Amino acid sequence: MTMKMNSCNYEKFVEFLREKDKSNPWEHVVDLGIKSGQYYDVSQKYVCEEDKSIIEKYNESVNTKGKKECEFVLDTLSLPFEGDVFNSKIIVLTLNPGFVEEVNHTMYTLLNEESQTKITDYHIQNLQLKCKGIVPNDAINFIGDKYWLNKTKKIRHEYGFEKTDFAILQYIGYQSSKFYDSKDLRQLKSIEFTKLLIEFIIKYRTDDYCFIIARRRDVWNQVLRSYLTDDFYKQRVTELKSYLNSTISKDNIKDWSIIERILKNRIKCY
Repeated sequence: MTMKMNSCNYEKFVEFLREKDKSNPWEHVVDLGIKSGQYYDVSQKYVCEEDKSIIEKYNESVNTKGKKECEFVLDTLSLPFEGDVFNSKIIVLTLNPGFVEEVNHTMYTLLNEESQTKITDYHIQNLQLKCKGIVPNDAINFIGDKYWLNKTKKIRHEYGFEKTDFAILQYIGYQSSKFYDSKDLRQLKSIEFTKLLIEFIIKYRTDDYCFIIARRRDVWNQVLRSYLTDDFYKQRVTELKSYLNSTISKDNIKDWSIIERILKNRIKCY
């Protein structure tokens, strides 16, 4: 694979959306977050306007079925994207952000104002696709339960990857303790937007990077194969060996040769 300089960025993505007469549905949630000034606000429903009816119907359904732990939590800011999808070397494709009451609600309320602001700003930046890396400060460590910091720790320490080398894309951006599937969820406009984001990345990123499928392999495989030829799929896409283990490590990545190639090409760039 020939190395090229990356010409993919947020401004170009905005142009791409405009040409398709589309926009970022999470901007509505951004506006709510800016108005509130809080990551966790019981007076808010942090949900895309276009998703609202489907999400409310879903939440009502899982509660009726006695699956309250699967209800999407809407009083905390969503996290459909994390990190710099336009420049990170490894883009992890997973299911949806987890939710832990003691961490996402209780811990947040115990933090000082400065830490709460850092958490709120981080989520807003991610919703706007303007974040430069995952877990940038200690405040985010607390509220994220250090999840992705821990899951990427081994590969970062052993192979010199930085936190800025990782980005996370969620199939569904809304938080929940557990996940219960529903065909109605597939109609979410926020999912359509994520597919557009992947289409853009594949069409316009010219540097060396890869996708690692961690969860929801059926969906992600279908999305990626709709934009990638078989040859490029083999070069750009790998999976974790276990969907129950999200650790990004050599032992848990199916095709390690993809990561080796990225490492070699990074060295050439320096």
